[in-house]
Amino acid sequence: MHSRSKSLGWIIGVIAIIAVANALVAGADDVRASGSSTSTFELPLENGRLNLRDVLVKICDELGIQPGQTVQDFDWSIDVQSAVGRVQVQLFDRLTGGVLSLRVKGDRIVATLDRAALEARLAERSRTLERWLAELTGGAKAQKERHFGLTFITADNPRARVSDLSNPPKRAVVLVHGLDDPGFMWNDLIPELQANHYFVARFEYPNDGPIAESADLLAAALSDARLAGIEHVDVVAHSMGGLVTRDVLTRPAYYNGEGGGGDRYPAIDRFIMLGTPNHGSELARLRGVTEIGEHFYRLMTGQDGRAAAIGDGSGEAGVDLLPNSDFLRRLNDRPLATHTRCTIVAGQWIPVGGAEVSSFIEKTRRFAESQEAPVWLREWASEQNEKRAAGMIESTIDGLGDGCVTLDSAKLQGVEDVVVVKANHVGMLLRIGPSKATPPAIPIVLDRLGDSKGGSSPN
Repeated sequence: MHSRSKSLGWIIGVIAIIAVANALVAGADDVRASGSSTSTFELPLENGRLNLRDVLVKICDELGIQPGQTVQDFDWSIDVQSAVGRVQVQLFDRLTGGVLSLRVKGDRIVATLDRAALEARLAERSRTLERWLAELTGGAKAQKERHFGLTFITADNPRARVSDLSNPPKRAVVLVHGLDDPGFMWNDLIPELQANHYFVARFEYPNDGPIAESADLLAAALSDARLAGIEHVDVVAHSMGGLVTRDVLTRPAYYNGEGGGGDRYPAIDRFIMLGTPNHGSELARLRGVTEIGEHFYRLMTGQDGRAAAIGDGSGEAGVDLLPNSDFLRRLNDRPLATHTRCTIVAGQWIPVGGAEVSSFIEKTRRFAESQEAPVWLREWASEQNEKRAAGMIESTIDGLGDGCVTLDSAKLQGVEDVVVVKANHVGMLLRIGPSKATPPAIPIVLDRLGDSKGGSSPN
């Protein structure tokens, strides 16, 4: 019916709607509690046009969520009175896999959002992406062999319990993974730590419960390590693992803000947070959204379509991860721990500068000037809208951070050592695909650990 080039512009709009809707549904606990799987609402047309921003704002309203700035800045519309526009409206249901359907009713649009279809698409995409990432990183075996608790890497046993250590060193580096980590996030970091003679331990936990319960397990593991003779630890935490560690460090029942430890706990000298959502993230628990977003960006800029982004959770601990959740309010009301030196590594998911933005605008304008382009794209890419469009793109890119955690959410008052790397939530720490380049967070981790004495090799 339409060639690929003819439908490219408005398909991008559809993909963007799916990505935003995914994030919205993820944050709506009242929606999950309701018995209905669908929401139907009507929207008026403005001079025969449907502004897609109105659809997103209405979805926010239906789910009881405050629309973000990205939604407010969304300014694409469809001329539903034109032949092309009518086809676009009719194909919404098929293009979104049944997630969103539209039909014209006089001077209004009737829209239906199917949450069950949306969640099914997310679940299917998540399973596919997890298998794909496991194959790329050689993590399929690790995914099947989880060892909850604190285990140490020794010459004889890669999963030694603290009770197995005959002569543990005084210091160890403890790695704390993020939400729903498949088990291979540390594949590239561990060899680097070992090459630099660090004694490495992994703390793994069944992380689909409240973050505070995971913190309980970490506190108990650190206490056992102290009893075994380990006096100092440096903690490297990815994503939600940073929140687990912060809770242990600041909760009165455990360290109570005294990072120096003592007889009960080892001192936590260094604490490095990698992509930690210190102020929450609705995207951090959605494995599908990041990949959709990266495909969206690559499609717009004409890059290779193979995505390298993946979120690291599926929603089980979502209540605690939501911005302004009770857990985060309590956690962020506590002061930083004394003694412990903190570093934050935040990702810039789409490292793009002014030249790339200008190039995208120019490519869009060239396509918009063709006869195949829909009217809405011509208007959006018009010369008078160029500055506004560029500003919207740059603002969106900055706000996305690493694709799961925004730059603002990663930052924490009182922590001055903040490093922004050009990587997504996973790529900052893990090689994905054929790239042999060292993930950008690894040299930073090694540098910050450099002034802490590496432990001797255990017996």
